[in-house]
This record gives sequence, structure tokens and C-alpha cells, in this order.
Amino acid sequence: MTLLPVGLVFHDPGTFRSASVLVNVGEPVMTADLVEMAREASERAVRALTARLAQAIRAQIVEAEDQHTLHLLEVLETAWWEEAERRGETPPGRREPAQSLAWRQDVARGAARLAEREPARVAALRHRLETYRARLDEVGVTSEQLGRPHTVGVVIRYVVQHGGWLAVGLPLAAWGTVCHFLPYWLTDRAVQWIGATAEEEATDKIVGGSVIYPVVWAVEGWLVGRGAGLAAAIAFALLLIPSGLVALAWRDRLDQALRQARAFVRFLTERDLHQRLMRQRQALVEEFRALAARGRQPRSGRPRDPQLRVAARAGTCAWPPLRPARRPATGARRPVRAGWSGRPAARPGRRRSDGSA
Repeated sequence: MTLLPVGLVFHDPGTFRSASVLVNVGEPVMTADLVEMAREASERAVRALTARLAQAIRAQIVEAEDQHTLHLLEVLETAWWEEAERRGETPPGRREPAQSLAWRQDVARGAARLAEREPARVAALRHRLETYRARLDEVGVTSEQLGRPHTVGVVIRYVVQHGGWLAVGLPLAAWGTVCHFLPYWLTDRAVQWIGATAEEEATDKIVGGSVIYPVVWAVEGWLVGRGAGLAAAIAFALLLIPSGLVALAWRDRLDQALRQARAFVRFLTERDLHQRLMRQRQALVEEFRALAARGRQPRSGRPRDPQLRVAARAGTCAWPPLRPARRPATGARRPVRAGWSGRPAARPGRRRSDGSA
């Protein structure tokens, strides 16, 4: 029997269209020696297999406390790479998923370790990340858009391109909105009534929508056929799926256009806003670099650990790796490892924010 560790790392799992998942399949877990061990010491073999599986799965996921922390890691990662590209430390271009995963894994492990030594400073960095993210949302830009010019010519081309698409797609999008509003609203109400977590929300929407949508569509089709005839009912059925897809794309394009328009107005009225955001991102990355450098410093009274390392160059960020926790002596109190927020981190075996066990 072959045991393959599989890790799932979700991005925005509760939102359709923007949700995504990175599936990582690791190397097979060796079990041949454990089969022989189980014949003499079955309990020891089970514990050894559990430890191997846990280690293999941890190598495929990002160990974060919740989805909010994962989002903050994404914000920090984007700021890090954008600043590295601006300085010429890394070539421009899209990062590979495996490279991005390794970066977030190193940072999450390093933050958890440093939180034991300097919890106030790690919490302060988290707060700065939240402030920076809220500021970008307020203005209506992303971290990738900082540093790009918002000239009149760029804005005019943007308005013509998106405005034309919105005008052409408006009739079909309006029809799709009318046809799908009720099942969309009912599905959303049902999920809120269930009270699912962010990891379960998408699954609940799929399951609930697979029941609610066909029922509502059938009723709507019957009403159209009864009021306008068979030909109208057939046209309704043929346009049902295309109009829904166009309505979703039209709404996303409208939201994007409004967000960009808000950002352009802010940049016009506040001439130094762009530079302030750039300086805020630079200060955030510098604080992150300084905090990462602290991971290389040994604790007072202890020899320097050669395994503690932090990349001094962009492109890597190898924080100090977490060591396996030592088993406390009988009667001793087990230490609690605090995460970014100061709360105890999830123990191995509990449900993680990325959906893995």
C-alpha cells in the first residue's frame, strides 16, 4: 500500500469565481520498515507512522491559525516580491505556485517561532499588515498596481475598453440577473442559516445550489411558458446558463471599473497618496526584513544554532525551522506556542484553516 501526503491550500474559499486551491502531492511515505515493526511492537509502529504522516503533510501546507492569517501572508508576500522587483533583486514575472507556497511556509514557521521570543514585535508587524491591507482596500488599488502610472491616457484607454464591454453585455447581463437573483439569494440565505465556516462555505453553496437552482429555474420556466408560450420557454432555457455567466462577468467587470475609478479620483485629489502608499509598503518590508534577521540571532545564554538562517537576498526567505517539541517531564506543564495573534497555535491533528487534518 502506498501512502501519499496531499496538502490543500485554499485562497478565498467562500467566494465563487475568486476561490482557488493549490493541491500539493508529496513523496510516498515509507512504510516497509513499519510493517516489520508492527509484528513485534504494534503501538510503536502506529506512533511512528502517525509521526511520518504528520511531517509529510506539514511539508505540503501552510500552517496558519485561520483564513485571515493566510490572507495577511498573501499581502506580505506580494509586498515582498514587489519591493524585490523594484530594487532589481529579482526578475519581474509571475511566481510559480511551488515557489509561493515555500515562501509562505517559511514565513509562517518563522513567525510562530519568533512569536515565542518577541511576541510584541510580531504582533506589531501583523497590525501593520492589517493597516496596509485596509488602506489598499479603501483606496481601491492592489499592491501590484503601486508604482504604475495613472496618467490621463491610461485612464481613457481603460474607460473605453471596460465601458464598451459593459455597454455591450448589459442587456444579457440584466436578463441573467433577473433569472438568477432569486436562487442566488436563497442559496446565500441557506448558507448563512447553516452557519458554516469559511472553509465549508463553498461546499455548502455547491450542495445547496444544486437543489435550489434547478427548482427555481423549473418554476421560472413554467411561469414563462404559461405567460408567453412554448417558444418563450425554450428561449428562456437556452439563455439560462449563458446569461448567468455573462451576468457574473459583467458584475465583476463593473466592480473592477468602479474600484479603479475610485482610485483614480483619490490619486487626483491627493497628489502624494501614491507615494505615501509606496513608502508604507517599503517600511512594511523593511520591518519584515529586520524581524527576519532577528531569527538569526541566538537566544541569550545559548550557543548559536547553525540551522537558524534567514535569506539576506530576495527570492528566498528561510526562517528558522520549527523544531519538534520535546516531551515534557512527568508533571511538568507543557509550554504553549503562541501564533501571530498571541493565541495558542492549533495542535497537530486539529482542523487547519487550509482544510487539511
